Amino acid sequence: MNFNIVDSHVHSTFSHDGENDMEEICNKALDIGVQYLTFTEHVDFYPFDEGYDYLDIEEYFKNIETLNNKYGDKIEILAGVEFSEPHLYSEQLDKYNNLDFDLIMGAVHWLGDTFVGNDEILNDYSVDEIFLRYYNLLYKTVKNNNIDVVAHMDFPKRYLNYEYKNKMLIDKILKEIVNKGIILEINSSSLRKGLTTPMPSQWILEKYIQHGGRRVTIGSDSHRISELTNNFERVYQLIDKLDLVPGYFKKGKFIKLD
Repeated sequence: MNFNIVDSHVHSTFSHDGENDMEEICNKALDIGVQYLTFTEHVDFYPFDEGYDYLDIEEYFKNIETLNNKYGDKIEILAGVEFSEPHLYSEQLDKYNNLDFDLIMGAVHWLGDTFVGNDEILNDYSVDEIFLRYYNLLYKTVKNNNIDVVAHMDFPKRYLNYEYKNKMLIDKILKEIVNKGIILEINSSSLRKGLTTPMPSQWILEKYIQHGGRRVTIGSDSHRISELTNNFERVYQLIDKLDLVPGYFKKGKFIKLD
């Protein structure tokens, strides 16, 4: 399988921390052979977040349409969001689910008023406490909200380089994910940051399989064009090893890659 056929987690300048505009990203994607590209811009309603209320939805959809008209015979450009803290903003999430997005990803980024990746969080919590609090919020997210995909499930690992193996809690979350038909993302951004495993780690994916889950999306979580499909070869090796089913979302439906 061509390892860079799809990237389902990409940020452009429609996200506050994206460095390249959509057309630059499309041109790079074409250069490296991407066939399906999903712009999953940040949606943040948390008042502490720098991206608070940043996304211009009308302009976003205009750009998606323009680029599909221009490049649609070479690459399929899909619309998505990475919706932060769904456990806090269910009403806002419902509104996004009524818009014409192909993919709604849910993500937990904050513990109280501190970003998970902020070094200062270690002044308030031990590493185990950070993961415990994070996973409890993630459970609330998957239990109570309508999302397609869980983004970077073991997200604190990206900053703490630590494997938290509370297997009972992980099992509880994965059972809820599978029961609700939510899908896991395999996010490669931890690999480019020097870690040896993607998010989530292999042992979590193995538990996902044990609970009946096999479908996954693949995302670079890129914020600049140099990060597109970064380390995807390693991700596809893991997918093949575990016999997972990779795919992408279009109009809210999972489509298996050929």
